Amino acid sequence: MDIGNLSEIVTAAVAFIGVAVSLFEYHRSNKINRSSYLKDLISEMKTDADISEMIYIFQYHKFIYDRHFHEDGELERKVDKSLQFFSYLCYLKETRIITDQEFSFFEIEISQALRNKDLIDYLYNLYHFICNVEGYNPVSKGTNMSVYGSLIKFGKKKHLIDDSFFDKNIYKEGIYHHYLNF
Repeated sequence: MDIGNLSEIVTAAVAFIGVAVSLFEYHRSNKINRSSYLKDLISEMKTDADISEMIYIFQYHKFIYDRHFHEDGELERKVDKSLQFFSYLCYLKETRIITDQEFSFFEIEISQALRNKDLIDYLYNLYHFICNVEGYNPVSKGTNMSVYGSLIKFGKKKHLIDDSFFDKNIYKEGIYHHYLNF
């Protein structure tokens, strides 16, 4: 073997090692960034007064949705803020920005909230209000384009929201209520 071939082999080996080290450092840095981002999301869920209060209210079924709900703007704002945060988390999972394992930090709170029948009733009203008033067509645009679309899609996938939810006239059968003008 001559010096030229040996030098090519050494150069290729050094380049390979350099690429491997770079990939290792990239993955390590990515994990650190992801853990920081995840920590921020967890922190927001636990320390944001509105969201943490609503999680408690949803979990212990203290949330009541009736025709007077929309008169209390403060409570409605807290509920909407919490649902927006939940939908954002579901969007992150749906688009694989966070992994299933990372989503597990939030899944229990979201699932427990969606087990609250009054919350589903509220979502039903919002969903159909947007469909009717804003002219949104979920058939052509898909569920994810609707209000809290990723949250609704998650609830449907986990069987926490059933198919009757998407029927705007089902409230006539007493399953949901019709508090908004749709």
